[in-house]
Amino acid sequence: MLRAVFEHAPIGITLTDTWSRRVLAANPRFAEIAGREIDDVIGVDWVDFNHPDDAAADLALESIAATPWYRMPKRYVRPDGSLVWVEMSVTPLEPVDGRARHLCMIDDISDRHAAEQRLAQLVEILESSPDYVATADADGVITWGNAALRALAGVADQDELIERPRRLLSLFTPESRQRFLTDAVPALFSTGVWVGEIEGRYPDGTGFPLSFSAIAHFDETGYPHHFSGIARDIAEAKHTAQALADSERRMRTLVDSAPMGIFETNPWGACTYVNPAFCAITRIADPSHALGFGWGRVLHPDDAAAVGAKWAVAIRTGVPFVGQFRFVTPAGDTVWADIEAVPVAGDDGTTELFLGTVTDITERLALERAQFEAAELFRTAFDDAPTGMVLTDVSADRVTLLKCNASYARMMGIDAADIGRLNLLDITHPDDLAAVSENRRRLLDGEIDRDQMEVRAVRPDGSSIWTLLTRSLIRDADGRPRYVISQVTDITAEKETRQQIEHFAFTDPLTGLPNRRSFLDRLEQTCAARREGDARVALLFIDLDHFKTINDRLGHDAGDDLLRDVARTLLAALRSHDLVARLGGDEFAIIVSGVGDMEMRMIADRLRRQLQFPRTLPDGEVVTVTASIGLAWASADESVDEFLRRADVLMYEAKRAGRDRLAEERRA
Repeated sequence: MLRAVFEHAPIGITLTDTWSRRVLAANPRFAEIAGREIDDVIGVDWVDFNHPDDAAADLALESIAATPWYRMPKRYVRPDGSLVWVEMSVTPLEPVDGRARHLCMIDDISDRHAAEQRLAQLVEILESSPDYVATADADGVITWGNAALRALAGVADQDELIERPRRLLSLFTPESRQRFLTDAVPALFSTGVWVGEIEGRYPDGTGFPLSFSAIAHFDETGYPHHFSGIARDIAEAKHTAQALADSERRMRTLVDSAPMGIFETNPWGACTYVNPAFCAITRIADPSHALGFGWGRVLHPDDAAAVGAKWAVAIRTGVPFVGQFRFVTPAGDTVWADIEAVPVAGDDGTTELFLGTVTDITERLALERAQFEAAELFRTAFDDAPTGMVLTDVSADRVTLLKCNASYARMMGIDAADIGRLNLLDITHPDDLAAVSENRRRLLDGEIDRDQMEVRAVRPDGSSIWTLLTRSLIRDADGRPRYVISQVTDITAEKETRQQIEHFAFTDPLTGLPNRRSFLDRLEQTCAARREGDARVALLFIDLDHFKTINDRLGHDAGDDLLRDVARTLLAALRSHDLVARLGGDEFAIIVSGVGDMEMRMIADRLRRQLQFPRTLPDGEVVTVTASIGLAWASADESVDEFLRRADVLMYEAKRAGRDRLAEERRA
């Protein structure tokens, strides 16, 4: 029976000679553990099975005779090089024929050792984790805690944690303890899991937010045997989340208050957001009407197909959408807009959305068109006009005409045969001579490559004409000035035409007031003069209240009559050197200089009251209009645009405060 037990034992068994260390007998399980046949282990030095680094195990055998019982883990090296972790128990036996022997029990603990290794690694990971990790018994007393938790508990090591037992609840603030008992404990007993946010407590008593997960481990009776949990300090995360929310709120405020239209679409071009400026430009009253593909309904019919094609290309290829297109307002007006949308890629590189801007360029295009038409008119009117060409020397003292064409001769009423006797400076109007001579000097000295100026030329009969004089140098092969070539054009008629064009370009055609362009030029000049002197400059930004309602009720003609009447009222109420301008729509601006705070406030209030008087329009309709006024003072180091923007903002403050009032910026 003992032989059967030996042969079929689940652990390895060997009988070994103590002094020679050779295996005298071994069962099959030992041979299997050692990775050898049974015949290959008999007679083998017992140490040959050991890993070379396990010398301590070999040394232990040398003292086995004096040891009543011995157990230790070590490694076996199999013939194929693989390792086996074993636990060896050694028991000395009675000597036979004077030779000492010992019985060895060898158990393969490779799986257990691997599990212990994994457990050790897990403990090491948990120990180094910044999160708080702990286990507690059924009464909530902490039985193990990692370094982070021990620091929170105010203990130095695991031994101190055990020696000075403390309940898990002691790490929470008093309010959180009650919540844990009310919420977490019932959940742990019923479901075995609780996840929530709770407030931890630093050793100094300061509270901080924790994200806490707890698990109950039940015994065979279904009662919690112990608990384990992990908590993370989320103070920084909450702060970051709050900062992100604040940042998003500020960004949304910035976008909502941006002067340009801003929109966002999904990857397929369906609109998901528009800011107020977008609605103002497109005249879409309700932002929700622009969402999806609603914005397409206000596109000009002639542009809808082009916009759709461009969007299709942008969506398909991911290239930006760029173009100038038209919107049609509910009133039937056409608004030209610069539209640009760029794709925003997601983490996978595909287009996640489009962000775009819309800029109203209607006024700019109208101005450009007016300038273009004026230039075309000028060219058409003067294409057949004679243009004189003159070649002169580079003498500093006398500007001798070396050659001229017939057009110049006809223009000046001179004989081409007398050209060599003429000095160009002698036929220049005395009032223009200094400027002509100075530009010629700069040209010859290399300060400029070309000059162009309008000068008056005096004919032999004493009459004068306005000419456009354009001069440039002709140099020789060495780069030295050789001649001055001049193009002289009779622009007498053009001067008169240009003055008219400039009048139209700088005047509002409806009211006869300076327009926005003229106003900005004057404001720039006034502010520049203010920076060089001490005179203070005030700016009134005036917007008529409910003008659109009057315009819609009585019609555009009545609205135009009202605007003209308001313009006359403003002009009559101000000094001759103050500037009143119409910026557009029902917006007016006034530049006043050389007055103090109180006087300026009185001027603004007088204007506001005078605008309140009932007005009889040409068609007999009597209307009453009020105005919201913003009053700003020029600052020494700001731009004209910023100055105007401040006055505009103050005007809107007056609007928000109830209209028919003055909003003045507070001055330090």
